[in-house]
Amino acid sequence: MSNDQAILDLRNQLPFLKGQCFLNYAATCPVPTSSIQAMQEEIGLMQEPLGKHFYQSLNKVEMIRKELAAFLGAHAGEIAFVQNTSSAVSTIALALNLQEGDKVLVPDNEFPSNYYPWKNLQRFGVELVPFTIKKDQTITEALSSLDLSNVKVISISAVSFETGKRIDLKEFANFCRKNKIYSCVDAIQAIGNSPIHCHDMGFDFLASGSQKWLLGSVGAGFIYARKELLETLFVPMVGWTSHRYPEYFDLTKLEFSNEMTRFEPGLPNYIPILGMGTSLKLFQKFGIEEIYTRLQTHLKFLREQLKALNLELMTGEKDLSAGIICFKIPQKVDHRKVHEFFDKKKISVTVRGDYVRVSPHFFTLHSELEFFIAAVSELVNKPLAQPVASQTQVAAHSAITSSEPVIINGATGNLGALVVKQFLLRDQPLFLIGRSDLKMTSLLQNLSDKERKLIVGSAVVDYSEDGWLEKLKQQLPAMKFTGLVNASGGLTVDLLENQSLEQIKGIFDAQFFGPLVLMQNFLKEWKSKKPLGVLNVLSSSGRVGYPLLSTYASSHAALWTLTESLQREVAGEVPFMVYIAQSQHSPLQKDMGRTSLRYYQIGKSFDYAIPEDVALDVVNQFYSGKSKQAEFGLQMKVWINAVAPDFFSKQVAKAWRR
Repeated sequence: MSNDQAILDLRNQLPFLKGQCFLNYAATCPVPTSSIQAMQEEIGLMQEPLGKHFYQSLNKVEMIRKELAAFLGAHAGEIAFVQNTSSAVSTIALALNLQEGDKVLVPDNEFPSNYYPWKNLQRFGVELVPFTIKKDQTITEALSSLDLSNVKVISISAVSFETGKRIDLKEFANFCRKNKIYSCVDAIQAIGNSPIHCHDMGFDFLASGSQKWLLGSVGAGFIYARKELLETLFVPMVGWTSHRYPEYFDLTKLEFSNEMTRFEPGLPNYIPILGMGTSLKLFQKFGIEEIYTRLQTHLKFLREQLKALNLELMTGEKDLSAGIICFKIPQKVDHRKVHEFFDKKKISVTVRGDYVRVSPHFFTLHSELEFFIAAVSELVNKPLAQPVASQTQVAAHSAITSSEPVIINGATGNLGALVVKQFLLRDQPLFLIGRSDLKMTSLLQNLSDKERKLIVGSAVVDYSEDGWLEKLKQQLPAMKFTGLVNASGGLTVDLLENQSLEQIKGIFDAQFFGPLVLMQNFLKEWKSKKPLGVLNVLSSSGRVGYPLLSTYASSHAALWTLTESLQREVAGEVPFMVYIAQSQHSPLQKDMGRTSLRYYQIGKSFDYAIPEDVALDVVNQFYSGKSKQAEFGLQMKVWINAVAPDFFSKQVAKAWRR
């Protein structure tokens, strides 16, 4: 069978690709039908107790361990199965038993899976030291300029998830060995697209999952550790299968397995392991060298075409590559709309901040790459312009900017910090109020010299503390203020019966009583002769009572009603405004997300606004002097809840799972 036919056969096992231009294997992959079938067949065996087929299932796992080891250029005894890359790196970090004063070097643009496990060792006195690998710089060049005193481990990604730069792992391992430093590799962005030979390359540890380039299932990860190191490693989690003879049950002595299986403390999560093993067989048909060669051909084409469009690549000419190529989004293109643009064309890539990450696989068709390049050409040559209304608003409001400062309450929050930046873009003087010393320090340090001159002062306030107002007044400069923006966030998401009085009081102090006192003092003492106004950033939950948001929603309801009262009380003197903000975070970017996923049945997508958009809108609304109506969908919810609460309750009940 020709390789072209074999590739078509493989693509037939990925029905998701039909009608899609999927160039996002650096994120998560579709799983081949043969792998799904293997997992389903094993799940079918669960109709009988595991004991009836225990050795047959264990046999499959051990065969996969052997095949995976061969694919990685290792010995089966050097492989331990774990859940994912994070648990693999965490296990390695603990196994090394690092001591107080030891240092770990990690690149400063790492994925959290290869960062947090090392940072977690700080409680033992271990210092995590980030370092930079620049464009066209080899790993040896990056490391040679660093102070290596007390450095015990260097942990890197074989391929950067952010730029696509591939590290020469043999060079890396040689440098570490020469300096008597442990070498650890996060290989999830390399395994399945680039040759990895643990023994030949010589690094000490490797961590990976299978849900990207290996076309495996979530839940199947693995560790490689050089066998010479085994007896020096601490085993952080121990169970019956960690023993050399798991079924011996001799409790008088803990004798560890003489293989990496000592790091598997119980029965393996063997269903996703079987899926990974089946996918691995698909790669063996081609060989990793041919896979790598085909991918390099793809990347060469993309690199040439993107350069022809004058797009800036995030890797240099001398940098090695694997399966990822990233390019900067031109300034003339509205960054916030790029994901939507590709999504409408059924092109799957990762859009993150100001860049696009493209990650085809070896079986990606050339026609798909051409289709993608045509779309990028359209994007660049007919750019998604900034919304006309926003441009007009910015131009108009820049003329309204006051020389008198605006007080920003909530400046250390996610939205508040962005609101600060938007005001500073208009050269608006500000006084900042926040609730976190650390975040306030960071916010001020990250300002430019020009921006810093616009900050007339700052204060960190605990609204639950007695005497906070007196302390704040001592820090306020002797001047009048043209406005006040309350964007102070605070969120308790739980059943009311689970919330403590302290939590409830904290929410109301931060989101109602604090802003109330600030507004009162603004009217009495702080406002200028012709103030631009007071704006309170609120949630639509203040008018729509959702389960889990009882205290959060009621604090917003109180502030909303207070604002309406003041709009009428001081009409013609001080504009009082409300801004109804959409949710600005995906479920896992806030505590709210995990809790809501436990109680609400949600669909495939989770709609949320881009925080930068909301911040821009908040500032524009402040200068307009008028309240911001909620976007249409939120308006409808508020209206329906007001006129037909029983109907709305029934709609909520369809998704609510107490």
